[in-house]
Amino acid sequence: MKEVHNNLDKIKPTMNKNSRKFKRNLQHHIKKHLMHDMETCSGFKMDFNKVGMVETPTKVKWRFEDMGDHGFSKEEEDMYGRHWKLELEVTCNNENPLVEVDYKATPIM
Repeated sequence: MKEVHNNLDKIKPTMNKNSRKFKRNLQHHIKKHLMHDMETCSGFKMDFNKVGMVETPTKVKWRFEDMGDHGFSKEEEDMYGRHWKLELEVTCNNENPLVEVDYKATPIM
C-alpha cells in the first residue's frame, strides 16, 4: 500500500508473484514488520525460522516455524498442561497482489 500511496487504482497488474521486486518487498515486510507485529501483539517471544519455499506456476508459499515451547507459565502448567508450536504460511499468486497469511498454533502433546 505504501508503494501505491493507499490508492487501489494505482495497483499495477505486474504486482504479483512473477515480479522479483514484489517477492523481495514481501519477504522484507514479513521479516521486519509482520513477525515483529505478531510478537508485539501476542506478548511472548517468537523465533520463526524459514522452513522452505514452494513455488508452482500459479503460487509461491513461504513456510516459517517456531518450535519453541510456548504455553502457560510453570505455575499454571499443572492445571492446564497446554503447550504449542507456531507455524506461519504466506502465499501469493500470479494473478494479483493479494497475499494470504495463515497463522497456526499446533498443540504439543
